[in-house]
Amino acid sequence: EEVVDSMPAQQQLQLRARLRHQNPAKQHVTTPEEQEAARVVGVVLWFIVGSQYGLYVWKKRNFASYQKTTLVGVWMLPMLFCLYHYDTCHRFLAVWLLYSLATGYFVRLTQARPLPRDTPARVYGWFNSMHKMSHALVVTGYVLALLDFNGVNPGALVVLFVLYGVYFGILTRDVAEVATTQLSAALGLSKKHQDDKGGEDMSEWTR
Repeated sequence: EEVVDSMPAQQQLQLRARLRHQNPAKQHVTTPEEQEAARVVGVVLWFIVGSQYGLYVWKKRNFASYQKTTLVGVWMLPMLFCLYHYDTCHRFLAVWLLYSLATGYFVRLTQARPLPRDTPARVYGWFNSMHKMSHALVVTGYVLALLDFNGVNPGALVVLFVLYGVYFGILTRDVAEVATTQLSAALGLSKKHQDDKGGEDMSEWTR
C-alpha cells in the first residue's frame, strides 16, 4: 500500500483499476439477506426434486392409489380455490359443475351390473367429444394469442380458452382412464388382456 501511495496519481488509478478487474470475487460481500435467499432457494430445489422422486416411486409401486389421489386433487382443488375467490371465478364454477355432473353420470354408467350393450359406445362418445372440445379450446386460445401479437386485442379470452382447454383436457384424460378400467372389469377383459399381452398397460390397449 505504501508503494502504491508513492506512485503518481494517474498510475495509482490505473493500478487500482487493474487490481479490481483481477479480483472481482473479493469486491462482493454476501449480505445476510442474500445468504438467507440462497438457503431458501436450495431448500425449494431439494423439495421439488424430492417430491418428484417420491411421486415417481409412488406411481411405480401403487399406481391405483396414485391415480385416484391425483384425480381427486385435479378435480377438487381448482373448485375449492374458485369458491374462495367466488367473485372472479363464478363462471368457472358453473362450467365445472356442469362438466362434473355430466361426466359423473357417464362414469356411473360403467359401474352398472350387468353392463348394457350400448354403454361402452356412449361412454367413449362422451369422452371423445370432451377431448375434441378441449383441443379446440386450446387451439383457439393460441390463435387469439397470435392475433394479439398482430394488433388485435382479444382481452382475457386467450387465458380463458387455454386454461379451460388444458384443465378439462387433463381431467378428461384421467377420468377416461378410470372409466376404461371399469368397463374392462365389467366386460371381463382386463385380467385376460394383461395375461395375453404380458402385463401391457390397459390404457394403451383401450386407445
